[in-house]
Amino acid sequence: MKRKATITVETERLVVISGSHAAAATLWCEACQAEVTMLGLDEASTLAGLSHRTIFQLAETGAIHFIETAEGKTMFCVRSLRQQTETRTTRLLNEERKD
Repeated sequence: MKRKATITVETERLVVISGSHAAAATLWCEACQAEVTMLGLDEASTLAGLSHRTIFQLAETGAIHFIETAEGKTMFCVRSLRQQTETRTTRLLNEERKD
């Protein structure tokens, strides 16, 4: 008789964004209707664990909120990044459970 074991691994990650070149600011997110931390592309990519291309694709679909500053810099909403990351993780876990 075969036995099936399910192992669940939970991890936490702390990402500290600091220094003179850090691109983070508290700005208004129209989609969230709140002031949130907004990150530049490199920081958003690092935080979410996604490529630059994927970040832009998710922003184009509205899954990640963003604004363009007067200087032409694209800033991404941390709140929506976190929600998107949690949604993707949940989806992957559910797919693993089906197997």
